[in-house]
Amino acid sequence: MKKGYVIEFNVTCINTGKKYPDAIIPSAMFGDTFTDIMNDAKVGDTSIAEGFEGNHRDENGIDIPVTYDQMFVVTSIE
Repeated sequence: MKKGYVIEFNVTCINTGKKYPDAIIPSAMFGDTFTDIMNDAKVGDTSIAEGFEGNHRDENGIDIPVTYDQMFVVTSIE
């Protein structure tokens, strides 16, 4: 099983263009999806995917439609 982090960056509101802070998410939250995406990766390898659409929960708990990019980073293999 691969472990690491997913960094969501360039988080931008679709409606207003407002930028939101980057997020660092543990790979455990992605489960087997992280390992599948980084199947042939070694420790230290990264993979970048661009142009996702999703939601960002703002400071008021409201879901905002956003676009964002992701970088998967492998930190260990067990």
